Amino acid sequence: MVRTVLCYGDSNTWGFDPVAFVQNRGEVKRLPDRWPLRLGRLCGEQFQVVEEGLNARTTVWDDPTGPAFGQYSCNGREYLMPCLHSHNPIDVVVLALGTNDMKSYFAAGAERISAGVAVLVNDIMGSGCGPHGKPPKVLLLVPPRIIETRVANGWSFEGTGHKAESFGRLWAGVSREPWPEAVECLELDSVAKVSELDGIHFEGGETQSQISAAVHQKLMQMLAAPARL
Repeated sequence: MVRTVLCYGDSNTWGFDPVAFVQNRGEVKRLPDRWPLRLGRLCGEQFQVVEEGLNARTTVWDDPTGPAFGQYSCNGREYLMPCLHSHNPIDVVVLALGTNDMKSYFAAGAERISAGVAVLVNDIMGSGCGPHGKPPKVLLLVPPRIIETRVANGWSFEGTGHKAESFGRLWAGVSREPWPEAVECLELDSVAKVSELDGIHFEGGETQSQISAAVHQKLMQMLAAPARL
């Protein structure tokens, strides 16, 4: 039986290359060794790891003037349910959102951002898109602390870095209630650090390897334990 893992996130799931962007003056390039691809290799043939990363994606916020310039919706909730049903049945959803919610023009504090995550978790748990019509399990990747570089500030992150300081505690609260056996957290700050070049994204190479290894270990633990829903 092939198990399905859905990686639903933003540009750090998509594989945005901060080195290419800074050194090549704005080139948007995708890392060939991004962590979801590495995760698929670690999981092996008995798993299907689905990449659903999107640049500028938020949890629940519309961003018509953001990097997409209205070409597509950055609101993570709008595409979540169609995505879940497209890949149904899903064993685990790796949910990696929250960084873009920090942008200054959303004026959202850490608590409101975590509430957006909770909305998505609630949607997933009510989707019936897991095995046998039950909910998938959820692994929340807690966003890393950012560095307010010139590039990050140009993306409207100026003065927002402090928000991530309480993300670990708040995301843990989302995972504890009301599905403590089905939703778990992994703090990315404990695994890897963002690039000093742009302050938002993870570089390739060893950093991507560290993330994929940590996610893989957590997934194997989650799948070995039955969920009591």
